[in-house]
Amino acid sequence: MTEDWISYLSAAFRFVDLHDSARSFGVTPTTLKEERTGRRDGVWLHLACHLLSYLDECDLETNEGWNSIGPFVKNIRGRYRHLKDDDIQLIISYLSTPTEIYFLKDESAERQLRVASTKDTALIERRSARGQTDLCRLTQRGRLAITLAKVSHNWLYTHHDADKLMTALQYGEFHDIPRQCASLGQSIRAFAHEITRTMEQPGKNDVIVHFLDRGNQYLDSIRKVQTAVQNAREYLGTVDVRERFNQWLDQNEDMGLDLGVIRRTLDELMQTVERLSRRFSAFLHQVTGTQREVVGAIPFEKVALAFVFQAPSFPLMDMLAGKLWAWLPQMCFSAPEDMQGILRAEIDRHQISQPKVFGEDTNTIRKRTVMELFVHEHREAMLTALKAGPVRLSTAFTMGWAKIAGQCHLTELVGIYSAPSWLGCGSDAIQLTLKPGSLDAHVEGRTWLAGDDIEMRLVQKQGESNGLK
Repeated sequence: MTEDWISYLSAAFRFVDLHDSARSFGVTPTTLKEERTGRRDGVWLHLACHLLSYLDECDLETNEGWNSIGPFVKNIRGRYRHLKDDDIQLIISYLSTPTEIYFLKDESAERQLRVASTKDTALIERRSARGQTDLCRLTQRGRLAITLAKVSHNWLYTHHDADKLMTALQYGEFHDIPRQCASLGQSIRAFAHEITRTMEQPGKNDVIVHFLDRGNQYLDSIRKVQTAVQNAREYLGTVDVRERFNQWLDQNEDMGLDLGVIRRTLDELMQTVERLSRRFSAFLHQVTGTQREVVGAIPFEKVALAFVFQAPSFPLMDMLAGKLWAWLPQMCFSAPEDMQGILRAEIDRHQISQPKVFGEDTNTIRKRTVMELFVHEHREAMLTALKAGPVRLSTAFTMGWAKIAGQCHLTELVGIYSAPSWLGCGSDAIQLTLKPGSLDAHVEGRTWLAGDDIEMRLVQKQGESNGLK
């Protein structure tokens, strides 16, 4: 149980230090201490975690009723002989006594911050009626703390969180979607960082073995997340969702949220998932495709190959002849032709092959990405317009390039203007020019795009014609 709390507590300790700091504005900086006061054995934290775990288990049996701590005391004192009743009562007092936390609260009506506080910090409550002081139960804050400490860091279950995006759209909880996307994005980045650390730092063989054993399951989870986000994007573009969103927006105009913001949030999340998929596939290929030599192993085939091109010294030959004498004397001497098999194996080992993406069936047909579909739909029209003259991003909206089959693809259009190489004309064939402050275009509904405009033009080289296909 204590291990579950470590990551939760380690992320909160420095916040507690800042909260308890008596520093005033402009005071001379002081050196921060890394050491904390206390016994440095973790015993009281360990006992507190076990007490919360015990009350959590009892909570399931008594249905949020009062629980006697007698069995807990008996079990703990059996493991810690020097523990006294007063020690256990001290732990209960700490967990049941509320403390006040001060923070700044944003008053949206007055647009200013004010100091607020709360004492809702007790993790357990003790029943003191009729002298029964050995009855305790978890508070709502205690249940929340246990839930946060038990949050699984295993990415195999993240696709269940991705399914909540569709649920939020179906229930009309549009304001929850950006928060859920941010939470998923944070989880994806944390998993990607774990992969990077595993690739960069030696000595993580247990993590590598785990990833290799569950590689297909991780890839399947990534695909499920990608499918869930894609389904949410498609469902967001339906007429039913747009009508319900307009009704919701009429009642929540102060939220500052529109369909464009939600769509861009989902697009960014989709790109994050795709980057994770490529990184994890590359990680599996690197681990399984790279031969790692064990320290102390002798590559005998390389030693034999070296002897072919550079004869060993006479003392070494005498030693080898004595230790590894062949059946016939003529077998002790070899020629380069005898090593053709070793040479061929050495060449084959270093041939560069296309990395295989693990978890993908080679017989299946890869589906086009959203960007590839966008380029296939508008490439010819874009090149035709560019041959006639430069085209700005604001003008592209009026030409209908931001939509495919009635659905808005603003992200893909901006992507073309950011990386025109998608059009297949080469990096030097198209020139981009920034027009500061000249972009003010209506996208759809209540979505407007304002800021710096981008102009795209074809560059005609001397002696060449613009024969772009």
